[in-house]
Amino acid sequence: MSVPSLVLVGGAARSGTTVLARTLAEHSDAAVPPELYFLGPLIHSVETGSVAGFVRSRFGRRRLDSVGVQIPESLQTPQTDRARQAVEIWVQVCEQLGVADSPFVIEHSPSNTVNASFLAERLPVHGVVHTVRDGRAVLNSIRRADFGPQHPTVVAQWWMAMIAAGQATERSLVSTRVRYEDLLRDPAGTADEALDALAVPTIDQRSVPVPHSTISRTTHALLDADASPARADAWRDELDPAIVATFESMAGPVLRDLGYDCPAGVLHGGHADTMALADALTRLTTKAPRRLLRFVRASRALS
Repeated sequence: MSVPSLVLVGGAARSGTTVLARTLAEHSDAAVPPELYFLGPLIHSVETGSVAGFVRSRFGRRRLDSVGVQIPESLQTPQTDRARQAVEIWVQVCEQLGVADSPFVIEHSPSNTVNASFLAERLPVHGVVHTVRDGRAVLNSIRRADFGPQHPTVVAQWWMAMIAAGQATERSLVSTRVRYEDLLRDPAGTADEALDALAVPTIDQRSVPVPHSTISRTTHALLDADASPARADAWRDELDPAIVATFESMAGPVLRDLGYDCPAGVLHGGHADTMALADALTRLTTKAPRRLLRFVRASRALS
C-alpha cells in the first residue's frame, strides 16, 4: 500500500496558507488537494471509535461532501488496530482525490498548526510549514470575511493563540516558518527555502491549479490572479487608525517578536465579557448575512 506523506501548511486564517500551498506544489512533486478541514476531526474519531458517527454528523457530512470524499463502511467500524485504520482512511482520501500516487500531499487547512502533533502520531507527516502574516493584515482581511471574529480585541486574542500554536508546533516537529510578506515578494525563493528546510526535493517551476472545496471556493479570490506585494500593507490605508491601535495594544509584543514594526504602547485587553458580546453582535449583523449570501450564490451555481 503506497502511503503519501503529508506536508502540513497552517497558521491563522487569512495568512496565505493556500497561496503558499500552491507555490510549494509549483516547485516540487507534491500534490495539493482542496483544504481538508475534516482531517483532524476524522482521525480523532478513529481514536474514539466513532468514525460512523462523524461521517453521519452535520459537520462531517458537509466537510466530506465539499471535496467529494466518502469513507467506506468497512473503515467506519471500530477496529483493533486503530493506527492502521487511520492510515487506511488517509489512503482512501488520497485515492478519491486523485493524489494517491504523489510522494507528498500538501494539506493547507489553517488549523493544521493546532492539529499537527496529533496527526503526526497517526499519519506519515513529513513536516510542517507555519505561515505567519502581519496580524493587522489578518485583521483587515478577516473583518471582510463571512467567518471568524470581528472585534479587533477578539481578533487579536484569536491571532495570538494561533501564533502560539504554530510556535509550539515548530518546537515539536520538523518544521519551518514562512512569512506571507516574503512569499509575496519572492515566491520562488521562499518556496525553495521552505522545501529545502523540510527536505522535499525541488523541481523546475510548473503550473499547479489548486482545487477548492465547495465551502472555501469564494474565499480564495487572490488565487485567480497574481497576489500583489502591495497587499501586504493595504491594511494601513483600509483600517481605521483607532481599530489598528486597539489591535496593537493587545498584540504589539507578538507583532514585534515576529519582526513586524509596531509602536510600543500601553497594553490593555478591555473587559473580556464586553468584547465577546460586541464581537458576537457584530458577527450576527454583518457576517451572518454575508454567509447566507454566499450560500445562496453557491446553491444557484450548483443548480
